[in-house]
Amino acid sequence: MINATLNATGPFRWFLYDSLKDDKPLDRMVTELMLMKGSAPEGGSAGFAQAAQNDSPFAAKGHVVASAFLGVEMQCARCHDSPYHSTTQENLYSLAAMFARKSVTVPKSSTVPAGFFESKERESLIENKSDTREKLAALITAPQNTRFAQVIANRVWRRLIGAGIVELPHDWEGNPPSHPELLEWLGKELVAHNYDVKHLAKVIMTSELYQQEAIGENLHAEPAQRLFNAPERRRMTAEQIVDSFFTATGQKMDVEEMTLDPDGRRPARSRNTFGTPHRSWMFVSLSNERDRPSLTLPRAEMVIEVLSAFG
Repeated sequence: MINATLNATGPFRWFLYDSLKDDKPLDRMVTELMLMKGSAPEGGSAGFAQAAQNDSPFAAKGHVVASAFLGVEMQCARCHDSPYHSTTQENLYSLAAMFARKSVTVPKSSTVPAGFFESKERESLIENKSDTREKLAALITAPQNTRFAQVIANRVWRRLIGAGIVELPHDWEGNPPSHPELLEWLGKELVAHNYDVKHLAKVIMTSELYQQEAIGENLHAEPAQRLFNAPERRRMTAEQIVDSFFTATGQKMDVEEMTLDPDGRRPARSRNTFGTPHRSWMFVSLSNERDRPSLTLPRAEMVIEVLSAFG
């Protein structure tokens, strides 16, 4: 068991994995993520609440959500108004207040009609219409918020093609899309198919662009020069390399359960289990533990060292 006080969130990783594997619509997954329900030791999106233990955890969550799903970089606003972005510290902490369920008014400039919160299709997720956290989740994932769908579409495109239509994917301010019509179409395609990321990936992977030889030079090009005549050449990830080793040799991963509580004496509230890995993504770094994990989990530590060597 990994000590929960050290930012370990094992069951939360499985919430993300199962959501993607089960083709959960991405708007629903993000809504559940932001509601942070369930139990951090036992499962559910509650692990997101545990994943940012610092002096201002809800501001950290606001930063994560803004950059991941809206393409708005707010890191500087943790401490002061950003000198390079239009976002202010007040913006970030207003977002944090909605997460924290304090008294916050949804901005009048919102592009989402107030009537959206009465939508029947959201009743299963939005239970308390006066809850600011639930309103924030609905506000971000609403179909009317085209920014959310386009940010996700840009991230999927970047993962498959090697360069985004908007670079950087987490910071859209001052970075115009190279192909705005394409980005708009991809966003609408995602919404029209119930936020099915696998459908969007299939659309991109069956395109003539994706089928070309990987000789593209788009990643570091200016938007006007980002022609997307071919995908970028990309190295395999560390996880892909290690999994390929096991597949090529026909061997199974033979490692210990990812636990530093071998006798099971820690109370459930102070531990998380990561289970026994059989794929590389299931491993976690043991470098933040205090009791020589390489001696406790020698076989697991060997795989982790190889993963670290390949980045």
